[in-house]
Amino acid sequence: MAKGRRDYTWGVLQDTIQPGLYSSNFKYAQSVTLAAGANGNAISYTVPDGYKLFLLGAIYTCKNPGINMAVLGPGSGVDIVAYFDTRAEFNLGSYGGIPYIVPSILNVHFYNYDTIQQVFYAMIYGILEELV
Repeated sequence: MAKGRRDYTWGVLQDTIQPGLYSSNFKYAQSVTLAAGANGNAISYTVPDGYKLFLLGAIYTCKNPGINMAVLGPGSGVDIVAYFDTRAEFNLGSYGGIPYIVPSILNVHFYNYDTIQQVFYAMIYGILEELV
């Protein structure tokens, strides 16, 4: 005999973010080349007017191993800070994602702590929902 909440599945499903009539999958990727010791934005994405972005994850990569840092957040704010070698991956879907609404400008800013020039790639993904 089963024990626990009888409506457990429905309680969990209502809290998840899934594409529907007014939402679509979202992916945005860019790269930036930074000199040794330099820093700069790889991604500067503006949430469109009338939409809400649920950020579900991010992937950062670079070719040469070395300690680097990435900061993700709205404007000059900080939501995720990561030191990484050649790859960092964040899956925020199990937490429900991070919501961003207009006038949010979502930035991924890299810091090259290496002694050589480095190319950084960033990809963010999630659900873009139209506000109706």
